[in-house]
Amino acid sequence: MRRRVLIAGLFHETHTFLTERTPWSAFSVRRGLEFFAARGDGSPLAGVFDIADERGWEVIPTIDARATPSGTVEDSVFEQFWSELRGTADLALAGLDGIYLVLHGAMATETIRDPEGELVRRLRALPRGNEVPIGGVLDLHGNISREFAEATQAFVAYRKNPHTDACEAARDGARLLDRVMLPGRWPVTLHAAPGIVWPPTGVSTQDEPMRVLEELARD
Repeated sequence: MRRRVLIAGLFHETHTFLTERTPWSAFSVRRGLEFFAARGDGSPLAGVFDIADERGWEVIPTIDARATPSGTVEDSVFEQFWSELRGTADLALAGLDGIYLVLHGAMATETIRDPEGELVRRLRALPRGNEVPIGGVLDLHGNISREFAEATQAFVAYRKNPHTDACEAARDGARLLDRVMLPGRWPVTLHAAPGIVWPPTGVSTQDEPMRVLEELARD
């Protein structure tokens, strides 16, 4: 029996110290069948399709919006994204086996400090929203909240900086979601927030100290 998986993406690294706001027009948007053009392009979305094709998923494409790092995102951007996603999710949830999200993890809008957490909260609030596992892929530099962790089951983050493994991390997230969609397989996500802020420089996983720290984290 083919598994039906809804796919969506919201990707922005927000720099709140910048004064300008980031509008909807700054985002590159894919909708519906436009998703399939990502196949083979080396992006996280391409990684999802690699596993979807391998495992025989029936993909329900919705909306993917992404922009380059910039200032605080206008609230209307998140609401526009949610409005379009909800239009499909409301119709699809009754027959879904899973939801896969391509996220950054460090987005902030004018009044929502944790858009990724708000997104999964709203998905859970939809009819049958609590019955479907949510997984996906995150950037290594995401600021992940406890609320986000508690509402999701199968997220994987990049391991490398520069992010040369983004596509493979997306594949890993898709493989994990595929396992989680089996009956009785929902895992528990633990959230830990060490009191450490790394400087912008010296955080390449190819160099010290991050190279060794990353190896220890994955050991």
